[in-house]
Amino acid sequence: SYAQGNDATTYTITPSQTSGANPNYDITFANGTLTVVQKTIGITWGNDQLTYNGEAQSPTATATGTVNSDVIGITVDGAQTSASDTAYTATASSLTGAKAGNYKLPTANTHEFSIAKANITVTANALSKTYGDADPALTYSVSQALYGSDAFTGALTRAEGEVVDIYAITQGTLSAGDNYNINFTGANFTINKATATVTAPTAKNPTRYSSAVQLINAGTVKDGCTIEYQLGTSSTTAPTGAWTTNAASITANSSGTYYVWYKVTGNANYADVDATPVTVKVTQGYYSQSWTLTMDSYEYDGTAHTPTINGMTYGTVTYKYYNV
Repeated sequence: SYAQGNDATTYTITPSQTSGANPNYDITFANGTLTVVQKTIGITWGNDQLTYNGEAQSPTATATGTVNSDVIGITVDGAQTSASDTAYTATASSLTGAKAGNYKLPTANTHEFSIAKANITVTANALSKTYGDADPALTYSVSQALYGSDAFTGALTRAEGEVVDIYAITQGTLSAGDNYNINFTGANFTINKATATVTAPTAKNPTRYSSAVQLINAGTVKDGCTIEYQLGTSSTTAPTGAWTTNAASITANSSGTYYVWYKVTGNANYADVDATPVTVKVTQGYYSQSWTLTMDSYEYDGTAHTPTINGMTYGTVTYKYYNV
């Protein structure tokens, strides 16, 4: 006998009858064979468009056409790790589960699948330097870490140029390897103006006697910039008149406190230097002069006599003499 739900195999059929059921016949019984063959399942393939994740991957295979609520699993061979533009082939190689022996795989037991490159976003960091300095390292941020031991190679680059300007940062040779697509977002690299090398003018603090005196010793500036001067009226407000590059032309004709301002006009690569005052004090000088006044002795004769003055005379000398 064979009961529904028994496993697929070969069964022996043994015929028999109730004793005395056919008294008029001499019946010889011969055993028979019942063969229950494996049922061919169907396969539903899924998850066959994969994205690189650093691990071996394959599509899923689900058994269809089972009976009696049998639960059957399918083992899939052919897992792959790397992304590829060419399709891979997976093979349903065996069945699993308590009732797996009652089923068999179909002849068409393979399926193509793909592993696409992982997409990552690399964003360059905006950077700058001062004219004449070395470039800093070009850096970037990423939307996610690379998988496993994967690592970036190469480096970003920027447009050529060393004068003050804005330059584009590009991907250059930066790569995450064949398993990634880099979506790159660039940034700007800015070269800013440098500060010119300035030696400030200094106060001469002169002493004036009878002519105009120069107020400052000239300053110096390098890098193709220009230093200019102007005489102001205070130490807090820069003058607004015409500036001159000739420090010797800044003079004074009287004693007192003066404010000489200087400024630096830069160029394409060097920044201007704001106007700055230099305080100068002019002291009035006085000449020292000695006179020798001599008078000869005269016998009174009723006439005027003039004394002799030896030495250089500055101003007017007033003198008197008396009869003795």
